[in-house]
Amino acid sequence: MFATFGVKHVKFHVRQAPGQDAGEHYSASQGRFGKAAKVDVLSACFLPKGLMVSGSQSGELLVWDTAGASKSGFGGCVQVCMGVGWFH
Repeated sequence: MFATFGVKHVKFHVRQAPGQDAGEHYSASQGRFGKAAKVDVLSACFLPKGLMVSGSQSGELLVWDTAGASKSGFGGCVQVCMGVGWFH
């Protein structure tokens, strides 16, 4: 699995079972922000236990379900963490 992201979107790409041809095939699913505001996603990192965290310009961290284990289901935003920045 890998994710692509950018202006107000996250997309999850999951490898499909091999078919008769030798190439790799992936299916894409749009991430669902749910109650979270749609933000521009600047970075992302996969975590253990079927989660991914993404970062936004405002400093918010969004946690995504990549295993389908939450009530929001696969590709859903399950938590928004307010970031705290350094100010000089």
